[in-house]
Amino acid sequence: MRIIVLLSVLVLAGCAVNSGVIPLGQNAYGVSRQAASGFSNYRELKPEAINEANQYCAGQKQTAVLTSVKDARPTSGPGDFPKAEIQFTCVDPTKIDSILTECNQKRLRKEVSGYKGSVECSSPRVIAAWRERQYPYMDLINVYEAARLVGAENVDRGKISVAEYKFQLAELQSRLTAEDQRRNLAIANAQTAQAQAQATRNQASAAMLQGLSAFQMANRPQAINVNICRTMPGQIDTCSYPR
Repeated sequence: MRIIVLLSVLVLAGCAVNSGVIPLGQNAYGVSRQAASGFSNYRELKPEAINEANQYCAGQKQTAVLTSVKDARPTSGPGDFPKAEIQFTCVDPTKIDSILTECNQKRLRKEVSGYKGSVECSSPRVIAAWRERQYPYMDLINVYEAARLVGAENVDRGKISVAEYKFQLAELQSRLTAEDQRRNLAIANAQTAQAQAQATRNQASAAMLQGLSAFQMANRPQAINVNICRTMPGQIDTCSYPR
């Protein structure tokens, strides 16, 4: 019995579907993982897909940035096995850091005026770098960059210390990260709900027609009987044709 159970588990595991990394366009990729059965631990599918994305970008000495996440869900019926899908891009993790460092060095060399000058130097290029990454929530980036500028002005005017400025930036970044995750989860839940609603509608339609043979036959082509008669030349055609 133990051998049979073990073989069954191995067969189920062998049937799991892994798409691998699929190119979707310019620096855009996708990965999907589908369970072998409805009894699989669906919560492991998304982390496995993300890990594969991270490994793919790491192989190019870059970092994976998720642009879309469709989380796995429990099975809702026969054949509806849990599936997780993600989309991502590979980006140079040092690009934004190098921009910030370069502009901060300009501040130290007095090439730009104070912290505000440093932000004004870096902010447009930072926003462009996020767009290059195809980040879906640019409004969050705009909020962060606007806050950086206001905070830098307050530092230059002596209203807050540099330490307080950095602390509040870190707090804001934490809040924006949480909002990013909330939006991704909302999108995944909406897509799942839409798929489930469509399946429910299909089942309801089928149930309403079940047992109503008149409606089930309605779409079939009507059979037409045709009598074919042959007459000799000069004879009267007495064949009848059904209408």
